[in-house]
Amino acid sequence: MERNFEKEKKELFDKIGKSYNMVLSASYEENVSSRMVTVILFNEKLYITSMGSEKLEQIEKNPNIALCADTIQIKGTGKILGYASDDKNKEIMTEYKNILPASFERFASKPEAVLAEFVLIECRWWKEIQVMDGVIIDFEDKRAVSRV
Repeated sequence: MERNFEKEKKELFDKIGKSYNMVLSASYEENVSSRMVTVILFNEKLYITSMGSEKLEQIEKNPNIALCADTIQIKGTGKILGYASDDKNKEIMTEYKNILPASFERFASKPEAVLAEFVLIECRWWKEIQVMDGVIIDFEDKRAVSRV
């Protein structure tokens, strides 16, 4: 059954809020790994910072990623935007600092910190699992349908 895309997208973004802890899964060749990350939501994309890690290498070599938290499953593509301190990333990093000031000071403000962007492709979300209310949000086609 068709659902209102804008309404479902807004509910998802309200659930994620300005930041959310999620499991990020990425892979390259036969190496698949998952790890906890804190994402920030900015202009309908998700962002993380990292320093010289396996996840950055995997995203560079294979941009297909998945994010998961609670009953939310997201497929997307990742892109390395360069150093968090680059002028081109200033707007995003200002938002990061406003949302997560302690994390920014401890980690993201370091010169070697790298910024990665995740563009959402599809979300499968059990909004109310007890009553089997689920939604599939297709960000590419701008559609939302009931999951069941």
